[in-house]
Amino acid sequence: MIYTFEKPTEEALLNFYIQMGWNDFLKLDLLKMKALTEKSSCMAAVYSGNKLIANGRYISDEVTNAYLCGLGVLPAYRRQGIATEIFNMLRENVMNSGLHGQFFCEKNLQRFYEKRGC
Repeated sequence: MIYTFEKPTEEALLNFYIQMGWNDFLKLDLLKMKALTEKSSCMAAVYSGNKLIANGRYISDEVTNAYLCGLGVLPAYRRQGIATEIFNMLRENVMNSGLHGQFFCEKNLQRFYEKRGC
């Protein structure tokens, strides 16, 4: 697996959102996905071969706060520590940038972040 801070293409990210089921309610198209990637301060992506299997990002005012969002791993790749690694990559990037990190998640994922000190 390849872990990178390089932003995925809009096509790869849109396909990932579709596979995650997120686009069922977000209804993003390629133009909106382009805006999402451009306005994200930092993104961490994980690939298996050429396939985007996990992604996370944060948005920030780049002065004081950074908000982690959109962290997900495709179901077939879960329970391998991938989400933890993405979280750690993003948290380290936030801390190295001198920002105060905040994390948003759905209630059923709250325990994941609590286990990581959030």
